[in-house]
Amino acid sequence: MLRSSIASVNCVSARPLLCRSSTRGVCLQVLSGRRTVRQRSAYSMSDGGSLTKVAHAGNVVQRAAGARRISRDVEAAAASPAAAEASTDADALRRVLPFVLVAALGALLFGYHVSVVNAALQPLSEELLLRSAAVKGAVVSTVLAGACVGSFAGGPVADAVGRAKALRFAAGPLALGALLCGFASGAQQLLLGRLICGFGLGVASGVVPLYISEISPPKQRGLLGSVNQLTICTGILVALLAGLPLSSHPGAWRPMFWAASLPAAVLFVLAGSMLPESPVWLSRAGRTSEADVAASRLWGADVAASGNWNVSADAGSGASSWAALVAPANARATLVAAGLFVIQQFAGINAVVYFSNTVFRSAGIESDTLASAAVALVNVTGTAAAARALDRAGRRPLLLASFAGMGIALALLSAALTMPALEAFAGPLSFLGTLAYVAAFASGAGPVPSLLVAELYPPALRGKGQSVAMLSHWVCNFLIGQSFLSAVQAYGVGAVYACFAAVCALGVAFVAHVVPETNHGTAST
Repeated sequence: MLRSSIASVNCVSARPLLCRSSTRGVCLQVLSGRRTVRQRSAYSMSDGGSLTKVAHAGNVVQRAAGARRISRDVEAAAASPAAAEASTDADALRRVLPFVLVAALGALLFGYHVSVVNAALQPLSEELLLRSAAVKGAVVSTVLAGACVGSFAGGPVADAVGRAKALRFAAGPLALGALLCGFASGAQQLLLGRLICGFGLGVASGVVPLYISEISPPKQRGLLGSVNQLTICTGILVALLAGLPLSSHPGAWRPMFWAASLPAAVLFVLAGSMLPESPVWLSRAGRTSEADVAASRLWGADVAASGNWNVSADAGSGASSWAALVAPANARATLVAAGLFVIQQFAGINAVVYFSNTVFRSAGIESDTLASAAVALVNVTGTAAAARALDRAGRRPLLLASFAGMGIALALLSAALTMPALEAFAGPLSFLGTLAYVAAFASGAGPVPSLLVAELYPPALRGKGQSVAMLSHWVCNFLIGQSFLSAVQAYGVGAVYACFAAVCALGVAFVAHVVPETNHGTAST
């Protein structure tokens, strides 16, 4: 037997280090970071056996070091569950957002069609020889009448054929009506086109927020739900910008209507080919395998496999008749759904916006376009700012703050327009009060009601619940539009604004005592 010793060898990063030792043993010293592992072995080194032993010990140490690294990675992941959860939420948002934006084309057309006639009414009246004030008024109000019918029909359609198909059902009339308006050669064709557009708007006004709510992850339902109101405001702003060429090119009103057919056509095509159906609706319809596929596509395989998303679907498997809306289990939800939209409209949002041009002229702003642009910009900005707060602060706090802020702004407007002591400051105060009112509306009373309605009802009643809510919206919108100017002539704008402020105070009380919080869930579950 040969006896030998192995000289010391310096190694880096956990490689074995052999030390000179006696012929009866070898000291294996392993350096790994700041730790040193010593392993003693009493054996005689002969015929290369010691090298085999050392190699084996090195492999053991390397495996141990790898295990420690994996352990540290696991501990790091466990130490930051918030980071993992945030990553999951961001992934869900990336999956869902494209579908939300496609559905929101219906809301974009909502805002556009309601506002497009404001700038186009004068030039189209001159070209089509619309002399009667009644006919001109009908051009404005016919779309509201059509929306009342559409909103009542939209809910049952969404319950019967699904949310995505109902969006397609809304897109067809929106495209057809826009083309009829653009090619109109007289009052009859124009009014027919506006009526058909209104029907499509009524359907879309209920189905769009319903679809967005059901495909959104619960923790981001407020953020994504606010896209509905944000795109309505954007549509209003786009209609304003589209009307800018009318001062120099009166015939440009026709392309304004033709252009509206393009997003409607896109919605019609994509709703039938791209948009996944609501997993909640599919589950309620008994199509569980399709529901699982849609859930996986929207939220990821893990969420789909967990089945947690299906809790609300199971909860909504009861009766779905109209009478069920006023049954004891759902009566409060119906009161909230209809009541919020009644208060929203009678708080004066449309009247204040319509009258804003006059208010701004009193403040020395003569350009109607600039005045409307200021209101639309504040509306869009306020809605965007409220988007994140919907999930962080909740629905009720935003509604309470919104109605309170609207009431204060209306009280300021009323005082500025009626009190002799403030007459010298009436213009600036009216200007600031109007912008403050619109900002307060955009922060809560605008986006929250349509989002809240979808969360109040079980899935079996959501379509009909949305119909009741949006029917309340369109009927009250029509009544305010028809009565506002008459009320101003009879009582003065300051008194009318004071009544609007009283309605806002009623809104605060209604939210505080009747409206439930539905953040990160549904009131029904």
